[in-house]
Amino acid sequence: MSGHRVGVAVSGYRRARPGRDLRCSLDTIAAADLGDEGALLAAAGCLVAAGPDPVAAARRLRDAGAPVILVDDGLSRRRLHHDLRLAVVDARWPGARGVLPAGERRERRFVPEDVDHVLVHHAAAGFAFPGLPVQRALGPWVRGDGRAEPFAGPVAAFAGIGRPAAFLAALDRPVARFRALPDHAVLDADDLSRWADGLPLATTAKDAVRLPARLRAHTMWRDVVVTLPDALVAAASRVAARDDTRCGLGDRPGGGEAG
Repeated sequence: MSGHRVGVAVSGYRRARPGRDLRCSLDTIAAADLGDEGALLAAAGCLVAAGPDPVAAARRLRDAGAPVILVDDGLSRRRLHHDLRLAVVDARWPGARGVLPAGERRERRFVPEDVDHVLVHHAAAGFAFPGLPVQRALGPWVRGDGRAEPFAGPVAAFAGIGRPAAFLAALDRPVARFRALPDHAVLDADDLSRWADGLPLATTAKDAVRLPARLRAHTMWRDVVVTLPDALVAAASRVAARDDTRCGLGDRPGGGEAG
């Protein structure tokens, strides 16, 4: 995929400034407008369009010059043409949740039949789930005040993700207190400050993008570095290089639209 600008269409789920209008990272990179996941992707250099209409988001990304468009939760977006259909499975709980995120609520089958590749996270976790393994590693700690060294001593850790306990188990810091929040929880900066009681905060990168600057300066987090399987990179590169890849949004045979 080297040399291709990637656009990502997201719903902007639970963004702080709600509304059905479409917002693009060319205009704002705030989590309040793009949602926490959209803001993370924009910070990583992706072109992001956030809004409830995936077709409108894909059009905006195409018009902004992105020849490759990744649609979050795209398997349920039946109006869009897909050059590649990808399912992501967490092998730690394949029967409990299936396709990420919470796929049993969106798909009738455990893994849809018509996907091109199944990507498996935590493939060594005990379940032998067929698919392409995704390698994950934790990056270095980042401080919100820009300093390279992480905070010394114990921390107050919190996480508003699907499985906060997994974040706690991966911490390599002494934890004085821990707060598990719902996924995409609205963060109350004053409440967090009182709860931390002077301790530095440790959280996930997804939570950190929603913190106000004054609290982020006393917070540290680290990214999850993901290495995609070679087979997927090769397949995506072939699609991106094809002259007939339908990045345009014309009428799709049998109804729907392409993206």
